[in-house]
Amino acid sequence: MARKPNRHRTSGKFNYVNRWIKYLLCVTNFYFMIAGCLLFILGIIAFAESGILNRKSSVSLLQWIFNLTVLVFGVGFITMCVAFTGFIGSLRENQCLLKFYYISLALLFVCETIIGIFFFVYRESAMNRIEEVVKKTFISQYREIGFEDSTKFVDFIQIELQCCGAKSYNDWTENRYFSCNSTNYSSKACGVPYSCCKRMNNINENVINTSCGHGVQNLSPPQASPLVWTVGCVQALASLLESNVVPVSCVISGIAVLQLLAILLAKALYTQIGDQLRLLQHEGPLR
Repeated sequence: MARKPNRHRTSGKFNYVNRWIKYLLCVTNFYFMIAGCLLFILGIIAFAESGILNRKSSVSLLQWIFNLTVLVFGVGFITMCVAFTGFIGSLRENQCLLKFYYISLALLFVCETIIGIFFFVYRESAMNRIEEVVKKTFISQYREIGFEDSTKFVDFIQIELQCCGAKSYNDWTENRYFSCNSTNYSSKACGVPYSCCKRMNNINENVINTSCGHGVQNLSPPQASPLVWTVGCVQALASLLESNVVPVSCVISGIAVLQLLAILLAKALYTQIGDQLRLLQHEGPLR
């Protein structure tokens, strides 16, 4: 005789749906939905206040995508939508929403895995690609109207990681204010932002000298080294991650386990709901 699937007894009636799984998914996705909603609202407010829509010059698609405000409300919107389907799907025992939820998480997990493998196998090519993207986005949009958040982010990264540019301090020629060519008559020409400087002010470190990197691009690395950080920020970040490989691996593994657990639980609940529906069709409505 074929073994019947486990049934959870509720008030003397068989019920395939495990309430522990159901409400665990409900509570978890509710908090993620709230967090995503807050990120989305914060991103919208920051985007509206940035003034990027009032820019007279055009903005490339790549610059739109890597605008910090766009990234914030984009991540918030996706998180909110996926968590919403997980929350409502588990609460209302809706198979359609649950299926969308666990397939979305599965696709996200597969994409993360492919990116991780690609970066591990083709590390040098991936680093070069990231450096090119950083030059075309964060460096080129530095100090531009509507990208004030990106400007502050770049300064923060360069100060904290003690780096300059994507690959080197010469990357700042990609920025129209610091470009080193005959058509740039700005006082910042051939220079770098103050956040690249090892000492922002030789007299008083509490006062920032925004011209401390003046003319640095005309110097060779040995000549520039006493004045500014010559290592690129992409390499500096990679070195930071490599020096903390154990905690970074633990965080990545923890995220992966949580994603897999959410996928398995959602799939299990989806199957249980299907079993319950077939039971009701076979025996009639529970009374």
